[in-house]
Amino acid sequence: MLLPGTVGLHICFDEQGREIEVLDVTRVDKDIYRIEETPIFNPGIALGDIIRVSEREGIAYYIETVKKSGLVRYAWLLSKEAAASGEIRSFTERVTEHGVGGSRSSADCW
Repeated sequence: MLLPGTVGLHICFDEQGREIEVLDVTRVDKDIYRIEETPIFNPGIALGDIIRVSEREGIAYYIETVKKSGLVRYAWLLSKEAAASGEIRSFTERVTEHGVGGSRSSADCW
């Protein structure tokens, strides 16, 4: 479900235009958007960051991050066996219990 004012924007994070993804964003100003979901192709961008883009031929090309949200992004690649493990299930339950986006550090989940 999209937030009011949120649109899907085709964003490219590489100059060659090889990695384009559609992200939910909220327009802040001309060529400036707040990211409403975490991108896959740019590990330096997180939910809530405000970025500047240059739009050409229906694609928004990332230029810079104007303001960081303060949120931290973590990404892991897990085997099927690891993803189905009791340890991951327990970790997921702790994260869910403590909520996401609050002021708690990840250490509070342990």
